[in-house]
Amino acid sequence: TLPVRRWEVNTAMGITIVVGLGIMIAVPVAAAALGLPGLGWTGGLGILLVAGGIVGIFLGPTRPRKLRFAYAVVSIASLTAVFAGAAQIAADHQNAAPMLAEIRARCRETPALIGFRYLQESVVFYAGEPVRYVDRYDVLAETLDTETSEVVMTYEDQLPGLREEFGGRLIELTRYNNFLKSKEVVVLIDRNDLSRFAPAKKQAVETALARRPTVAPDFASVTAEANGDSTAPGT
Repeated sequence: TLPVRRWEVNTAMGITIVVGLGIMIAVPVAAAALGLPGLGWTGGLGILLVAGGIVGIFLGPTRPRKLRFAYAVVSIASLTAVFAGAAQIAADHQNAAPMLAEIRARCRETPALIGFRYLQESVVFYAGEPVRYVDRYDVLAETLDTETSEVVMTYEDQLPGLREEFGGRLIELTRYNNFLKSKEVVVLIDRNDLSRFAPAKKQAVETALARRPTVAPDFASVTAEANGDSTAPGT
């Protein structure tokens, strides 16, 4: 085995540190300049490379086995963090775009978007407008009483509390899977605004989204009841 010289180790570790610093600086700046939501934090992943480079310089050529082990750990940690973070961001964008498109397609007026204990940068990005964040039942009730065409987005684990607080006032319009999380994103509307929303079959949502939207059973049944039909509208 050829000996490893000090300058070779310092050069390799120095490049690693420079790359890490570049990621920490360039990624947040690029994300802000391009208006990409939820990407700025990924610049912090560069600190793994910086830490690995510093550890490598400290170990030096005198402890090559520990140097190789440390560099392998840093490499695996960096790749895992990058791919895990990228997958989560992709999941958020994958859900937000079709969800907002379906809400707009089915609402006969401009919807008032509300996030009840739920809000993601990607939702605000695709909404193109402020999304009101609410985490209290009384504030949500006040908003429902004063606004029209409200659309409440929340996680499915919030449904029991909402049903207990509001009874049957909130109707499930649709929901979207979040494949990296164990809970779905549920879209609710006020029963008093039922006439402002159309069933999916009356809108070309499938074409607009290149997917078949989900019509929640309670929305379909309530719509059928309001229309005097004996059967719920087909999905």
